[in-house]
Amino acid sequence: FSLSTVKFVEAISILQQKFNNRFQDFKYFQLLANPFNIDVEDISVELLMEIIDLQPQSILKDSFEASPLLFFAELPASFSKIKNIAAKYFSMFGSSYICEQAFSHMKKIKNPYRSRLTDDHLHHVLRASTSNFNVEIEKIINNIQQQKSH
Repeated sequence: FSLSTVKFVEAISILQQKFNNRFQDFKYFQLLANPFNIDVEDISVELLMEIIDLQPQSILKDSFEASPLLFFAELPASFSKIKNIAAKYFSMFGSSYICEQAFSHMKKIKNPYRSRLTDDHLHHVLRASTSNFNVEIEKIINNIQQQKSH
């Protein structure tokens, strides 16, 4: 049983291409970790001008060192590409947390005692359980008009 070297080379080339496609956005992590200490030669052309404009600004650098998340949120509109990349990457973690919480709520809702729960009902119960809306029962009761007897 002999294996062809060509097949291995093809398989490794395909695997390398898949890794490059899957992890192509990792190049932005260094940008988000410290945009003031990144080598401009490693940056794509679309971001180059924004990085070159950003790096010499000491006020923005101080802002970044004080609070990186706040820095990216308050970055001026002239750095829109950097700001968009930061928003995309930082929102991933929040959305993962929200997904995990929704799944946890769904597990609690779908129990053996609620076996007849339809998808539509599950959707509504899940929406109610994950929303931040606070119902003001006292206010609702006070606003109800009393029915007068006939």
